[in-house]
Amino acid sequence: MLFNTGLPKTLWGEAITHAAWLRNRTTTRNTPGSTPHERVTGVKPNLANLPRFGCTVWVCHNAASKLDPKSREGRWVGFAARSKGHRIYSPTTHSVSIERDVRFPVDASGSAPMDVHVPSEGEHSLSSQNVPAPVLTPILAPAAPEPATMPTTEPRRSQRIRKPTQWVKDLQAGEGTAGGRGAQKVPESVTERATYADAAKELDSEDETFHALAAMNGDEPTYREAMAGPESEDWRVAMEEELAKIEAMGTYELVEKPKGANVVGCVWVLRKKRDENNEVAKFKARLCAQGFSQVHGVDYDQTAAPTARLASLRLVLALAAANDWEVHQIDFKNAYLNGDLDETIYMRQPPGFEVPGREDWIWRLLKALYGLKQAGRLWYQKICELFDEIGLSRSCHDFGVFFLFLPGIIIIIVIHVDDCTLVTNTKRIMDDLKKQLGARFEIVDLGEARWLLGFEIHRNRATRTISLSQASYIDTVLDRFHMTDAYTLTIPMDPHVTLHGLELTDDERREMARKPYARLVGSLMYAAIGTRPDIAFAVSTLAQFMANPAPVHWEAAKRVLRYLKGTRDLRLTFGLSTDGLTGYSDADWASQPHRHSISGHVFLFTSGAITWSSRKQPIIALSSTEAEYIAASDTTRELLWLRALFAELTSSSPASIPLFSDNQSAITIAKNGLLNARTKHIDLRYHFIREVLDSGRATLDYCPTNDMVADLLTKALVRRKVDFLAGLMGLHPA
Repeated sequence: MLFNTGLPKTLWGEAITHAAWLRNRTTTRNTPGSTPHERVTGVKPNLANLPRFGCTVWVCHNAASKLDPKSREGRWVGFAARSKGHRIYSPTTHSVSIERDVRFPVDASGSAPMDVHVPSEGEHSLSSQNVPAPVLTPILAPAAPEPATMPTTEPRRSQRIRKPTQWVKDLQAGEGTAGGRGAQKVPESVTERATYADAAKELDSEDETFHALAAMNGDEPTYREAMAGPESEDWRVAMEEELAKIEAMGTYELVEKPKGANVVGCVWVLRKKRDENNEVAKFKARLCAQGFSQVHGVDYDQTAAPTARLASLRLVLALAAANDWEVHQIDFKNAYLNGDLDETIYMRQPPGFEVPGREDWIWRLLKALYGLKQAGRLWYQKICELFDEIGLSRSCHDFGVFFLFLPGIIIIIVIHVDDCTLVTNTKRIMDDLKKQLGARFEIVDLGEARWLLGFEIHRNRATRTISLSQASYIDTVLDRFHMTDAYTLTIPMDPHVTLHGLELTDDERREMARKPYARLVGSLMYAAIGTRPDIAFAVSTLAQFMANPAPVHWEAAKRVLRYLKGTRDLRLTFGLSTDGLTGYSDADWASQPHRHSISGHVFLFTSGAITWSSRKQPIIALSSTEAEYIAASDTTRELLWLRALFAELTSSSPASIPLFSDNQSAITIAKNGLLNARTKHIDLRYHFIREVLDSGRATLDYCPTNDMVADLLTKALVRRKVDFLAGLMGLHPA
């Protein structure tokens, strides 16, 4: 291989590795008609477009200026073993690097290796910046400007004036109808900012929110595991039902493989769906196309498919509790199969269900299928058409939220792919809304909202409260990591344990290579961004060590899980007061060896946390005042988004949202704009808060440190403080 390609002998290791990779994907005397790779994984490898070892490629990179080259030449020497990338040898630096954005020239040996499955350990970003930047505030708010009052009147009509549809007119007249006018063109403002980075996140709404929810012990078997297990008959029935639905909707036609066609693979994705009691409610099988083998510009173009932020869902539920609105759920059956494909896409027949005598034939897809890169976007366009048809408007601040506000009519819909949370002000409007949606697509009416995205929803209409918990999810994670019987702890992170600046021995590295550290932190992350802001600081800190965790980090992660076990019954509750939106901002200055300060903020509504964040500041602050000022400025960005969304979903836009800080000097700088030797170097972007305060959209006032709710998001605290501040965030036992 090295001789034929002219590569140096120093790359003998790369050649051996690639030769072994090829050997595992070709038939042998011991595996006639199959390959070792297929025997192990159950997936037949497709080497149709495999690039030639040592072929010349071009690695794309960001140029320093417009006149600099946008790519550099390299030689392809194989696939990366632990990520979705390519190993590229650079003739200029004589080194091998892993690259993702690589262009392959089309020649006689084939084109880009888009049909080859590149194994990956997953690409979930677990940095603290992925924790929604929001959090809560204490009930004992300092005496300062009154927080934005919670609306008690009906929400106002959207400022975008539009002609009411016939269905809306019937609703205003008190008449129900299942009809509707013709579909209108879907808005074209959806851009290329893809919400789902890969096909694996398109499997279900729970998966799209966080993959850890589905990756449970025995709940997500492979096709081979399912067929070899005791529940094989249940899984086969589920797969047959899925194929029957696909065929009934005219999703494909069976054709002979055209010469030179790019054929997408497919895989069975199996999962047990559980109810609020964590009992198996359904065996679900979904046939997913392996979208990673699609070629951009040929098999797909745009892929953006927005889904609602969790902060938006929490705000809508809090408004519903305060106003005693109806909250129901529906599920669109086979949602992605409703999208019409514009591109010609070919796919292999599903494993285990090949047509006898035509095993080498393929599917020509006529409609979208789960896993295709454009499938989510096509479904989003369909749902936009539907909501526009019946008269709903899309939120300008969250493209996953739709609403209709008219005298006597309140409708809010929060979408999570094929799951929808419906909110109306009366039961009659709710029933008629379901008829409208069911007349266009097949839906499953799930009744009052009790279980969504792994959250248990508990409602007390007498006290006008709604609570969210993840007790069942926590139980699942405990079982997954064999800690069901573990002892419990009372704080998520030990303040006296040092996690930074550790040097690992070779034995420790080998030990940690066998630990599922990333999976554990990822599982904790979903609780941290969902209903448990009390662990946000601990999880964001642990996420910084994904690349090189030490045993002490593993024990710290298990400590968080022990804490969750002891506090599994805590619920994030909205409606315990009538307080409006209130924000808290805090910073912990240079307490870590890296000397970057930690910012934390939280926004409360009716005494429950709507949005929160704990993250490391990108620059090093020179004083505690500077750190607090930077934190407050960053918090202001979340404040403006939340204020705008709040104004869309309520009858009155708050004149200003109170924001509290526990640093008097930072408040003075923000209010008065004083510049001196200690502040003149602060970057312009952090002075953004001054313009917001001057415009009256927010106020900044002092809060005593003991009452600073966001303190829990910046450092590890003792039990008394953890319990007190968690309570101020709205976390209360069942």
